[in-house]
Amino acid sequence: ILDSITNGILVVDLDSRILQINRNAAAMLDIPSLDVLGQPFEPLLTEAVRTELRAIFDETLQAGFAMERLVTTHLGGTEFPIAVGSSLLRDDALQAFGCILIFRDMTASREMDRLRKLDQMKSDFVANVSHELRTPMTAIMGYADLIGDEARTTQERAEWASTIRRRCSNRSRWCAFMGL
Repeated sequence: ILDSITNGILVVDLDSRILQINRNAAAMLDIPSLDVLGQPFEPLLTEAVRTELRAIFDETLQAGFAMERLVTTHLGGTEFPIAVGSSLLRDDALQAFGCILIFRDMTASREMDRLRKLDQMKSDFVANVSHELRTPMTAIMGYADLIGDEARTTQERAEWASTIRRRCSNRSRWCAFMGL
């Protein structure tokens, strides 16, 4: 049953010796063999993972459980994020005899966060481009209305027409830069 679930399961006694480990926990922790029952779990781990799991184990012994934490392992030179939660194991007399550590692969969750950030960046970019294109167009439309409705002298018309040309030129450079 333990080897059939996607989470990694590591059960240790109060002396940190392994009572049970499933294949997924061994893979996530880069433990090459399941033939580790009775051995302390800490020497089997990299230093960074050992420190994190020791802290989780100690917190579990103190509080009865530990809130899930993100721990990053390195498998084959690649970062591998896992969430680790734990709970104290008790016998029928409610005496603590060990700790169960549960490991969840967070790779997909991290990828979803990355995609959400990329989508937000795209939305911000489109909003900025839209704003930058609307701003000169508003000025152009305003000056065009002035020329048609309110210009009293040829000099005013010439100044406003010059402003329109300048604004159009700025927009043209921006559009060329954006490939529009």
